[in-house]
Amino acid sequence: MDLLNSVLQSLKIIDSSLGILELAPPWGFRRDTIPKDMATFIAPMSGSCLVRLDDGTTVEMKPGNAVLILRDAFDILSADGSPTKSFVESWTAQGLPAMGPHIERSGPDYFCAIDHERPDEHRDRLLAVAVQAEDVAESPILGVLPQMISFDEKELEPALIGTVAQFVEAEHRQPNPGYNATAQQLANFLFIALVRNHVLSNGTDRASWIRGMSDRAIGHALKLIHQAFDKPWSLQSLARASGVSRSVFAARFRTLVGQTPMTYLAAVRMHAAAQLLIDGQPVSNVCQRVGYRSEWAFRKAFRQQFGMMPARYGKSLRG
Repeated sequence: MDLLNSVLQSLKIIDSSLGILELAPPWGFRRDTIPKDMATFIAPMSGSCLVRLDDGTTVEMKPGNAVLILRDAFDILSADGSPTKSFVESWTAQGLPAMGPHIERSGPDYFCAIDHERPDEHRDRLLAVAVQAEDVAESPILGVLPQMISFDEKELEPALIGTVAQFVEAEHRQPNPGYNATAQQLANFLFIALVRNHVLSNGTDRASWIRGMSDRAIGHALKLIHQAFDKPWSLQSLARASGVSRSVFAARFRTLVGQTPMTYLAAVRMHAAAQLLIDGQPVSNVCQRVGYRSEWAFRKAFRQQFGMMPARYGKSLRG
């Protein structure tokens, strides 16, 4: 199994939702309260719009373009609009599927949020996907990606976006049982595909696992860490398995990945542990499953990473 495959398979998606917004200009939304585990994808189906981050970065979008926003507040508006409405509140108020692992869903009545006040005027149509993933900002996987990723037609695979939009619209016209489960899987697939396309098309100049992936020895070590983080790895054993000396391995890993091998291993273990705790696994089991022989050492490392003890962390996110 290649490293990128291992990394993508280890992504934990907690929940997801998608819908089509149809809006008569001028319109504008503000998303100023962003959960640290939320990612948002916007793709115009017709018309155009602007997406603007807090740092002033602005992207003009039209059909064939899209953005994936991983960890930042943003405005989205028509060319002549202003961000006067809450994106999240509007999403919920207009009947699009709610987000959250504890939401009881019975098949939403509306799959398209349509502005009916001016039905005869031109309307902009946007495919919107919201994904609640593992901690986007701190994740060793997603944390190294830009806060906003822009896609053009070559990277976007328009046929895929069109297929998702057609599915949502068909369900709007004639709702069928099982929509939510299908829509969630489509949103998950789209999110993974977008992250994969970005990594393959752009890589990164920043020291990270993406840069490390291009080096044979370091890429092999990263694959071992992601596939078998429960093993009692040491700097020496990782270097030996990668076919280089301990000193060369340590220096090259830090240069390409930006962390020491053992620091990176600890981060992968902690994020795996967090997901097991959210799933309800007892601390003693989690400790062993992520490669710690001492429960005390595991509790200490977990608290350093997440600011609270493991049992409290799992309970807080399970509600």
